[in-house]
Amino acid sequence: MKTTDFKNGLIAVAISLAMISCGGNNATQQNAESSEQTAGGISYELVKEENDFLAHGLLGLVDGEKYKIDLPAGVECIGMVKQLDFDEDGLPDVLMENISACGGNGAANSFFFVSYKGNGGFQITKEFGYSWNEPLIEKWDDKTSVVVENDDATKERYILQDGKAVLVESTKKTELVALKEIKATDFEDPDDVKELRFDLDGDGKDDIITCTFWERWGIIQVANITFSSGIVVTDFSDGCERIGVLATKTNKIHDLVCGDDLILRWDGKTYKE
Repeated sequence: MKTTDFKNGLIAVAISLAMISCGGNNATQQNAESSEQTAGGISYELVKEENDFLAHGLLGLVDGEKYKIDLPAGVECIGMVKQLDFDEDGLPDVLMENISACGGNGAANSFFFVSYKGNGGFQITKEFGYSWNEPLIEKWDDKTSVVVENDDATKERYILQDGKAVLVESTKKTELVALKEIKATDFEDPDDVKELRFDLDGDGKDDIITCTFWERWGIIQVANITFSSGIVVTDFSDGCERIGVLATKTNKIHDLVCGDDLILRWDGKTYKE
């Protein structure tokens, strides 16, 4: 073999090896980009019928492809609270709201997580919470947590872990002690009208807190407060499960408690939070 032929052969081998090496690097880069696109290309979309205010379905969007997500049994109307990587695995999840009876019976709502598990598959947690209010999303122990204030005055904290909604903390509000009170459970008939009589202004005469019951929401509404002086106060509360008189005073008038611990104080003309 000639020296030039040998050298040319070595050069050809070197070029081939270089091309293979470059090809391998390109493949690796393409895979990384594909992985990044998959991680960042996941979102969720509500499905509504035409002219329907509430959503009845949920889609998962993965790199432009749409997948129908089967809702839990009994869940008909839903709302989307937040899309976020709750379990911090690099893939977006979504916190959903089960709108109880599609908002028709005055019941509180529950919540659940939905997560993408690959290959067009999604995982749904069991429902948790029972609240009138939207959950609070905040950091807890270096994790993303969801705090729900339940209808029974308990506050629960959940995290998404291994595809499950995990309860990590639960506390109950302390009910303020009332000198005298009326509770929603005291109403046997939705048409009942009850009066709470108490000397609110300290003039030695009873003032009258007149209460009605809103059956749909299960709460007391204060129709009016009539002071012995003739002053009548109306429309200062949206309603609560308990109205009571506290020992504390503001502007020489006894404070009121709405529910467990919401204090209503006299500002000179009416009661305000």
